[in-house]
Amino acid sequence: MNDVFRAKRIIDDWIGFYNSERPHTALDKRTADATYFDQTEIRKAA
Repeated sequence: MNDVFRAKRIIDDWIGFYNSERPHTALDKRTADATYFDQTEIRKAA
């Protein structure tokens, strides 16, 4: 059972890195989170 929790933690860490820290070339070297939250703010202002 410990392996399941360890695997979940590793996957959660990777997803966090992928969305919050890793720059994406398709997003003009921005993170997925930065792009998403910028669009959310634009929609609120509209």
